[in-house]
Amino acid sequence: TYKQTESIDPRTDLKAVTTIANIYYTVLNLFKVFYYKSITIREIAALPRPGDDVIKELFELADNYFVAVAKCFPEFGEAMRAKMDITAIIAKNRDANGGHLLFRPVGITILTNLVCQAKTRYPKLSIQKCVKRVATIPVDLKGKPYRDVLWEPRTSKMRPRGKKVIIDLLGTELGLPAGKHYRSSAEEYEALTNEKYNPKRTGKS
Repeated sequence: TYKQTESIDPRTDLKAVTTIANIYYTVLNLFKVFYYKSITIREIAALPRPGDDVIKELFELADNYFVAVAKCFPEFGEAMRAKMDITAIIAKNRDANGGHLLFRPVGITILTNLVCQAKTRYPKLSIQKCVKRVATIPVDLKGKPYRDVLWEPRTSKMRPRGKKVIIDLLGTELGLPAGKHYRSSAEEYEALTNEKYNPKRTGKS
């Protein structure tokens, strides 16, 4: 089940894994990096309806992505495969203590960004292998590097503005090229957590 608005409220959205808007922007980013490589996301969104052959390829690309995510992240996969009420699965993975990264729309955005970075860094990798390459990222929101940066434990709320910091830090841990804002992201992490950021390489070399 997917919510039609842009945000998830863990108190009331007990049957929605993510939002329609999140899926829309996720596939646009995938299409930009894996298919339409020479035009911008805005231009992709403005394209007229493509032919059936292109639609089939784009659908397969998006389907392969979510199937790969479901395989690499078992909790998310359990929700994707569920045919009946998934309330219990969502409650187990999204609660006042944070829960699983991918049960928040911003978490899927972060993962997709990293997958796209992996494709840019390693152009020959399939979408499945790009997902597998970044599947070592931590998923517990109450742990590092999310606590106090993306997840605010004192208010039990997400901090979406921490997304850029998390993407920069996780990208470095995965062995992807450090972005131009990496230094400022590391400094912001330290300011928010009162801890020096020490990256741990989790990706393949």
